[in-house]
Amino acid sequence: MQAKAGATKFSERTFRTGNRVKAGAVITLVAGGSNRRMSGGATAAQLIRAAEFGSNRRDSYTRYNRVSPKGTRHTVTRRTSRQLPTFRSKGYAVYPASKLAIKRIASLQVQTVTRRLHEAIEG
Repeated sequence: MQAKAGATKFSERTFRTGNRVKAGAVITLVAGGSNRRMSGGATAAQLIRAAEFGSNRRDSYTRYNRVSPKGTRHTVTRRTSRQLPTFRSKGYAVYPASKLAIKRIASLQVQTVTRRLHEAIEG
């Protein structure tokens, strides 16, 4: 960069000693970042992984014991993960949405840095 410092008026101003461009806010994409409890008692942060990627236990069974209203004990067998979609490594919601948004976010950051450089050069 020092070798290019005096090549043009633009580079002379841009690479001048002590010139700095203040970075904007760091962009962070957060899915399920809420800690607010839902009606079932879980938070979005606790449920987002299963909702985003699905379940690899879709057709596996879970057995547990319960007591009927009449007081008899018996074993119940059910598919506890049936309500979730099948596992997909690329996700169902957050990853596809961020894939669409990242191009625009990167473009906005480049525009912001370019504008700040231009403003710094103009004085």
